[in-house]
Amino acid sequence: MAKKLKSKKVDASQNGKKPEIKKKKPEPAQVSAGDVRFGSYIAKVHKAMQNDPDHDQRRTITADAVASIENMTDHLVNSLMDNGKNVMQYTKATTFGLESARAAVALGLQGSLKTVASKAGDDAVDKYVATLPPPKTAASEPEPAAGGD
Repeated sequence: MAKKLKSKKVDASQNGKKPEIKKKKPEPAQVSAGDVRFGSYIAKVHKAMQNDPDHDQRRTITADAVASIENMTDHLVNSLMDNGKNVMQYTKATTFGLESARAAVALGLQGSLKTVASKAGDDAVDKYVATLPPPKTAASEPEPAAGGD
């Protein structure tokens, strides 16, 4: 490939023009689930908890602790994704929906963590559905005007 570029430079210099060197464009960054980092969010949540007047004791969090929590969060997200994928294969569903998410959580979590996560997920879905515009119904559409019979 270097020979091709060299020959183009020679050809371009013979014509009296500057050689055109094409720069390779960087590919757009595509974030996958494994590339997401939660460390800054974890630190912000910890700082918000420290500023809460209900907490009497001040605690700090080390970078190692943030990294450990981040690794646990990453593992949990990957586990829920795998469970969701398995649920969709088992049910032969093509779209990941609310029921698939509930089943993935039920498979991946236990005890109070499962109930808290399920409740938080239901609340998040309800909050999202509340922001959607109301669906259009056939009754709300204007009826065509009757012809001049």
